[in-house]
Amino acid sequence: MTAEQFRFAFGNAVSQEESDELFEGWTIPAPGRPLFEAAANFNPHTPAKVDTDNQNRGPLLLIASGKDHTGPESVTRA
Repeated sequence: MTAEQFRFAFGNAVSQEESDELFEGWTIPAPGRPLFEAAANFNPHTPAKVDTDNQNRGPLLLIASGKDHTGPESVTRA
């Protein structure tokens, strides 16, 4: 992930300087596989797929603000 990609996905609600500091302090090189596995909308066979018919699973609370690009408000409301 580049600093520009980080800014769009996670640092869009803070200043450019703070986003750059967070990027430098908290990002690490890593494979993208976990992100792609979690994309259940694109891969129906992902290990991260949630069985929404399972009544024994715990609830999932999603919160978002209007500036969130990773989990936008429209997705959270849906």
